[in-house]
Amino acid sequence: MTSTPHGAIWEALLAPTRARTWLNVLYLLLAFPLGLLYFVFLIIGGSLGLGFALLWIGVPVLLITVGAWWIFAATERLLARALLGLDLADAARPWESADRVMGKARAHFTSPSTWKDLAFVLIKFPLGLFSFVVLAAAAGTAAALIVGPALGPWTTGHAASIGPWHVSHWWEALISVVLGLLALEATLLIANGLAALWRAVVLALLDDGPPAQKPAVTQNFNAPSWDA
Repeated sequence: MTSTPHGAIWEALLAPTRARTWLNVLYLLLAFPLGLLYFVFLIIGGSLGLGFALLWIGVPVLLITVGAWWIFAATERLLARALLGLDLADAARPWESADRVMGKARAHFTSPSTWKDLAFVLIKFPLGLFSFVVLAAAAGTAAALIVGPALGPWTTGHAASIGPWHVSHWWEALISVVLGLLALEATLLIANGLAALWRAVVLALLDDGPPAQKPAVTQNFNAPSWDA
């Protein structure tokens, strides 16, 4: 169904009232610290494992690292279900169909899902950082415009400074608050746009097939058409 311009505007104005919007915000806030954790763990584990591989000490380290990136990707599938509202199958277990240790290892490392999982886990850090910076800048601007007038002459005796703008009259404070509310609305729309980008990345790298069952948590929220 094609949405009309008026319908899209109405949906945009209702963004703060949508549960999906705030779930998107929560996902974006978690993306950077989780991405940083994944990146640091994999870089350290991979470096130590490869560095000591000839001494055999690095072999168990590499195995732990490989297992960790599978766990990280499985966790990301759970987050995508709960916070992004996506239907995803459980993490692939290619080793279950193979016999013996070498067979299981071969099945795991020749499975495309293994390397797609690793790609997503590594992408999580730079994309999470980008999302965090954009969201923090937008939210910080909105907060400054809304809270800034409280530091005006009626509380401190001096004009409040919001960037190059000095708020020294009540009508300037009113304008600042209105602009701040508009900036807050824009921040939530930006969050929904970033979440749509994350959905595309998740579907490209973590979607291994039809889900076994749609989690109940995602059945109660319908993303608006502009948020798909």
